[in-house]
Amino acid sequence: MAKPTRTPNGKYRVQVDLGGRRRSGTFETLKLARTGQARMLVEMGSEPVALTATIGDLLADYLDASAGLSANHLYNARNVVGRLSDSVTDLRASTVSALKIEAIYRGLLADGWGAHSVHRFHGILGSAFKRAARYRVIASNVMATVEAPARPSKELHPPTADDVRALIGACTSDLHALTYSLAAATGARRGELVGLRWDDVDFEAGRISIVRSLAQTPGTAVHETPTKTGAKGHRVITVDPESMALIATRRAAYPSGEWILSPTGGIDPWRPAAISRIFPADMTVAGLSGFRFHDLRHFHATQLLTAGVAPWIVARRLGHTNPNTTMRVYSHWIPGTDQAAAEIIARVMRGN
Repeated sequence: MAKPTRTPNGKYRVQVDLGGRRRSGTFETLKLARTGQARMLVEMGSEPVALTATIGDLLADYLDASAGLSANHLYNARNVVGRLSDSVTDLRASTVSALKIEAIYRGLLADGWGAHSVHRFHGILGSAFKRAARYRVIASNVMATVEAPARPSKELHPPTADDVRALIGACTSDLHALTYSLAAATGARRGELVGLRWDDVDFEAGRISIVRSLAQTPGTAVHETPTKTGAKGHRVITVDPESMALIATRRAAYPSGEWILSPTGGIDPWRPAAISRIFPADMTVAGLSGFRFHDLRHFHATQLLTAGVAPWIVARRLGHTNPNTTMRVYSHWIPGTDQAAAEIIARVMRGN
């Protein structure tokens, strides 16, 4: 197999010949070129050859081929990978053990990494190894036997219904009031809310389609992305009449334009970060404290689950692809669940 060659513009070009067929490609770095060359060979029917790939190679290839990831996820993933030392990235992927990887996690924690960052690295590394195993860059996926680092605990502080009403009622801006109403009524994420267009609203049925998200990372303009869970997160949800009335009022005030939550009457979308910046000021006006804009999503979920709505329905409204995610995040918060279960089984045993 020919070695990658350096091109005049600093990139690396590889060429693969197998059984009279030829493929070639250009890559940004030498590591990516080697991994890409191995992948092309496997796609053409060859056996694995790049068994010298390092963890750094696998991570670079995963990030290079991450067109389907959200901009925020990719930005955060690059930050995490960029913090890794050479002692980690230079490890040969085909020989590293599960025990070694778990030791790396402990070392990162000892070096001052937060539990959330280590858990995120675990997810990124798992995806990188899975991709490499699929393309036979490595013979097997050791991450399948790695014990995940402890997930950082998140104590939820959702607002009460009175808090939400006070927040919306204190708004002097119709745009702010509509934004908070929709956040509480739909449980949609910040990027999904600002990504709503007028053609996503079915006024007759009282429903909203959530099919996109808007994102902005440092150094980029606001751009459209899939929802956090991709196309699986697309959903159509029913909205209460009061919230639909607020949407209709805004439509009447701005009959033209494309975006619902827009500071320019529908011409331009609202930047996601702008919501987080104005939210504390509106909280102060309302005399509230102790929760964030994202907690309106938690409010939506916990209120529904506490009222007995099935977790799979709540999961669908939130855009969770698996109801287990919904239960993992929220079940410990819901009061009275265990007591209710005890009372039910007691009635069954008494024959009531």
